[in-house]
Amino acid sequence: MIIFSVRHAALVLMSLLLVGMSSINLITLNKLQRLEAEVNLIKETIQGEQSIGQYLLEHKDDILKTLEIYQSNQTPEELREEEQMLSYQLYHDSGDPNIGNAEGEHVLVLFIDYNYIDSRYIAQNLEAFLLEYPEAKIIIKEYPVEDDREGDDYAAKMGSALFYFDPHLYEHYLTAVLSVSSVTPNYVNSVLSNLGVLNADLEPYFERASQQINKAQKLGALLEVKHTPTIFHLYSEHRLEGNWTAQQLIELYQR
Repeated sequence: MIIFSVRHAALVLMSLLLVGMSSINLITLNKLQRLEAEVNLIKETIQGEQSIGQYLLEHKDDILKTLEIYQSNQTPEELREEEQMLSYQLYHDSGDPNIGNAEGEHVLVLFIDYNYIDSRYIAQNLEAFLLEYPEAKIIIKEYPVEDDREGDDYAAKMGSALFYFDPHLYEHYLTAVLSVSSVTPNYVNSVLSNLGVLNADLEPYFERASQQINKAQKLGALLEVKHTPTIFHLYSEHRLEGNWTAQQLIELYQR
């Protein structure tokens, strides 16, 4: 059995996120990025006897103990640095789609999974909020939370690709996709067709879209986003989860 050092704790968490054990919120993305090169070390150690995912699942208790030690050894300066990096990833990632005022300084961040039941009720609330505060910027984190729902992944990828293709069309797409109870690939294609967009138009942006969704999923795991829609506010530590109303969104924005 591999004995993991504290030095590998962040690397192990990154691997856990990649294989779906994404409920741990111990370190932030800067640690993951700085230690990404060490993935090869674990690969070489395992020597192909097991997949990395299988190994991590079989030894998760030992790994979690190591991660707890890592967290307890962090200095206040390291914790502050990680909080700053996490905030940057949440509010200032230029690859995220957005609606409202793209240049707005007052920012909300919305994690969305199109087929999660509460998402069906938010399209009209977002519209009402933006009528009240047209200067607001709402960043969208495409965040499909279920691996076995094809419509979620497809809608997220096509939505992000559409934003890269033509940002002005994205809000229309988002409203349409949020307004139905069940999102399927066929429905997504019909929405795009109504917007005059072909799949071939979006294909050059698919890889970038997939990478951005993967980043949002890792970030959501670190923030313990377990349900959607979840929304964060730049100037407070508050979040709203579940079936929130336009009035609650306005109150969050006014904090």
